[in-house]
Amino acid sequence: MRIEELPTVQRILNRIRDIESLQNRFVKESPVQNRQESFDSILKTEGEKSASAPKIEPWRRDSCGNWEGIEPTLAEIIRKESEKNHLDPSLVQSVIKAESGFKTDAISPKGAIGLMQLMPSTANLLGVDDPSDPAENVAGGTKFLSDLLNKYKNLDHALAAYNAGPKAVDHYGGIPPYKETRNYVEKVKKFYRDFSE
Repeated sequence: MRIEELPTVQRILNRIRDIESLQNRFVKESPVQNRQESFDSILKTEGEKSASAPKIEPWRRDSCGNWEGIEPTLAEIIRKESEKNHLDPSLVQSVIKAESGFKTDAISPKGAIGLMQLMPSTANLLGVDDPSDPAENVAGGTKFLSDLLNKYKNLDHALAAYNAGPKAVDHYGGIPPYKETRNYVEKVKKFYRDFSE
């Protein structure tokens, strides 16, 4: 028997093909790509389109108290969806920074998509038709985060559930003993402190 004929290897190879298919669907399809390029071009000012424009860290405020580095349209989406879901916009920005670094086209190795890194199955449950669309992604991600905060009544547990899934938090009765999840919770809380200053 060849190694690629083993059931476990076949499952892994099938999963790799599924992820490649998903990545091709969201990265290479022209309608989504064109929509993303169009959205990005609307958000960028002329200065930002210039190759010489300096990169602004998204956690600094300007003299008017607005966040620098977050496009006004994206900032408005975050504000609107945060308000709708009774969340602090600074918390939502912190999750976005930890999840995708504010990259609208981010796709994780596990197949999570967009700013708030929604898994396709989670996006579907949340009614998100196009998780690569920033507005839909933030709407779904804030709804999910709000639901987790309402369920756990504890920020650390809600963030752990956002990262590792509610089943893991329920199973361990709190933050699971996964290094990635523990680091994620601390990272989001650090960003949250930075955004809240």
